[in-house]
Amino acid sequence: PYTINYAEGKCLYGDDFQNFMNDTFPDRNCDDVFAKITRGSTANPLGGTYPIGPFEQVRPAYSNQSFINYEGADWSLNYRLETENAGDFTFRVSSSHILKSSTKFDDYSDEEDALDVYLYEPRSQQNISIGWRYKDFGTTLFTDRTGHMEMYRGYSTPAKSDPHMIMNLSSYYNYSPDLNFYLSIRNVEDKMPQRDEAYGFPYYNRYYFSAFGRYVTAGLEFRF
Repeated sequence: PYTINYAEGKCLYGDDFQNFMNDTFPDRNCDDVFAKITRGSTANPLGGTYPIGPFEQVRPAYSNQSFINYEGADWSLNYRLETENAGDFTFRVSSSHILKSSTKFDDYSDEEDALDVYLYEPRSQQNISIGWRYKDFGTTLFTDRTGHMEMYRGYSTPAKSDPHMIMNLSSYYNYSPDLNFYLSIRNVEDKMPQRDEAYGFPYYNRYYFSAFGRYVTAGLEFRF
């Protein structure tokens, strides 16, 4: 955000201040800027004067100047087929897309889109599941896709990650009303995320990606 002390520096010193800060700042009404600031004496107790006195009071005059804007699209499709001899089939696909996630701190700030500025903001997320149930047996194939994201610029090539997709398989069998078995295989293809050179081991952002590759869970449930 464009802070008052930067605005004051621009009003007092103009281009010299921008050159010193190695940046550019938008023009503001300098009378309004100076009216919000009270500085102390420029007298130096050791003799002479300072170029400018210390801050004594700053009145920022808070107002609602910032905003956050989200734009996206979500959709899903469900289909179910029931047969007499081959069991029941289900199909579901869902998708969530972030089209824009922009912020602006005040009238003098640049509008920033998180998809281009911030790291690890997925562009989209998709899920597909296909299920089959026949009598007491059922199985589901579930696919999860995470869209590409910004990686650490300057470290990784390319700067955008590739989409990451894994498949999970789960099955169950109801042997009796009191006993059932289940088997689950996560990350069937044993896919690991794209390496990001900015991270140490295991070389990727663990907030979004699992540290496990393929793993299997099996068990039984018995109800007394």
